[in-house]
Amino acid sequence: MKTDRLVALLVGALTIAQVALVFMSWLLSATASGSVHSLLSAEGARWFCGSFAALLGSPLLACLLLLSMAWGSAVGSGLVKALPVRQPGGRQRFALQLALAVALSYLVVVALLAFTPRAMLLSATGHLWPSPFSRALLPLLALGVVLVSAVYGRASRAFQSFTDIVMSLVQGVPRCAPLFVLYVFIIQFYESLRYVFL
Repeated sequence: MKTDRLVALLVGALTIAQVALVFMSWLLSATASGSVHSLLSAEGARWFCGSFAALLGSPLLACLLLLSMAWGSAVGSGLVKALPVRQPGGRQRFALQLALAVALSYLVVVALLAFTPRAMLLSATGHLWPSPFSRALLPLLALGVVLVSAVYGRASRAFQSFTDIVMSLVQGVPRCAPLFVLYVFIIQFYESLRYVFL
């Protein structure tokens, strides 16, 4: 409930800031010498309406979606509750050991693909940053979490079938839905600021 109130407050603050920016851009463009773009002008209205969807479709949105799916998988499998390891039972102990083995294997494969000489995920010049590895860091993390969670869920019998694994990915999206709403308002305000002042 506190999270809901916080998201609502942030969305409200961003909405007020967006409205204030619209009017401030209009006032500043009337007084400044062409360095400020007005969101109330014909050009500003065309920019705002024409680029709204394109501005939302950023790599950040894709990463947010992947991480929410990974979170759903980790929660649905029971791995999140099992991680502060206390005294796991026989099945849970086996599931944790198997998940740990898969996590270590996954890390070794990623390390071989990124950290060895002439590795596939290095840049053309052999650097780690920027490279395909650095651009795929969050997707690789999400894939690792999904893989480990799926193995843990099957071994602990939290997931009875492949359908359960897929549905855990789906259920992660509603869990993180407030972040998607917040993302829309943050990106639009940020891009509006850039349009007005740059």
